[in-house]
Amino acid sequence: MKYKLSFKQGQFINISDRFSAFIGGVRSGKSFAGTVKGIKFARRRKSIGAVIAPTYPMIRDVLIPLWQELLPAKFVKKYSRSEHKLWLKNGSVVLFRSAEIPERLYGLTLHWFHIDEAATLPRRVWDIMMSRVISTRGYGFITTTPNGHNWVYELVKSGEISSVFAKTSDNPLIDPVEIERARKILDSKFFRQQYEASFEAYLGQVYDDFGERNIVPIVPHADLPTYIAADFGWRHPTALVWAQVDQENNIMLFDEVVESFLTPDAIAKIIRGEKVRLPSGKIFKSKIPIGMIREIITGFEASQSRQESGGLAIIDILGDEGIRNIRTVGGSIVRGIFDVRAKILSAEGEPHLFVDPHCERLISDFRGYHYPENAKGIASELPEKDNIHDHTMDAVRYLITALTDRKKEWTI
Repeated sequence: MKYKLSFKQGQFINISDRFSAFIGGVRSGKSFAGTVKGIKFARRRKSIGAVIAPTYPMIRDVLIPLWQELLPAKFVKKYSRSEHKLWLKNGSVVLFRSAEIPERLYGLTLHWFHIDEAATLPRRVWDIMMSRVISTRGYGFITTTPNGHNWVYELVKSGEISSVFAKTSDNPLIDPVEIERARKILDSKFFRQQYEASFEAYLGQVYDDFGERNIVPIVPHADLPTYIAADFGWRHPTALVWAQVDQENNIMLFDEVVESFLTPDAIAKIIRGEKVRLPSGKIFKSKIPIGMIREIITGFEASQSRQESGGLAIIDILGDEGIRNIRTVGGSIVRGIFDVRAKILSAEGEPHLFVDPHCERLISDFRGYHYPENAKGIASELPEKDNIHDHTMDAVRYLITALTDRKKEWTI
């Protein structure tokens, strides 16, 4: 059988070492290359192999269709949809399995395995699968986009696995215009990771691109949509951040309140634009009347009950105060951080998020928000919850996540 392969795909498929990796950008042909390599093993001689994906939907929607497309029916004896099991006429068996519960992978004796999108999985999956080919001196290979300095990075760096790197641009089927469009809107680190197959370290400052170009005087305009980004607390501070979005989709943060022990009544008064004495003793009055507030955006935790508010959710209490234009958002924290980074500085080097100089707490938090480090100096993919810098940063992330989900509203 002949397949139309890119140069990098061909390199990977022809690696003869026992353990190998195709580290590729999005749409670089990772899963395609892994499937061709798996078919090569299954057809070469009678064997038992396993194709592993993070979830069953990925098995169902991506990998099984690829096998159906690339393995001619004349080589197939039968396929069991209920067992996710394929028998070839030469006696080979291919098992399709999810890694959602890694322990279920024990008990297999294999001659080869393929783990797709391996960097999204814990190291334990690789260790389990390695143990499945010990008695047969079998082969294992992974296909994945990088995901920080995690276990895949450590495997590649140590030389324990032979690797081929492929950028998205190495796939001749991808329009370069699409890659350049992504370069314009994505954070530079995220672009390098997702499109250039680069292992990007997320160490130290989370928003290390935040600088003087992001700090500019902002005068709110009555004709622009206005939002309040909120992270509600009690002993930990409540953070309220006022923002507008202009015609170029720039995010402008122009006012802030960050206070512990803010009661729901005080929060409601602040949102309504009333003059309020804060627990710190400061007097605050919003520049924006409530009629201009399109939405108050916060995390989904605000819809959960809280002991300090009598077992009621803060959004329900605010609703009783007549404030009902509240939207809660969830989603991946990591993805939200990438979206914020892309606004701070795009891959083209242009800022699209601005903070008024008088928002001193916001500026301090952008500069102080950081990743924790372990003894090896390898950071977690999640920032430090230090109860100092994280509250305003959570509020800003909620805001940008919500606006990213509703791109149509960005054009005024």
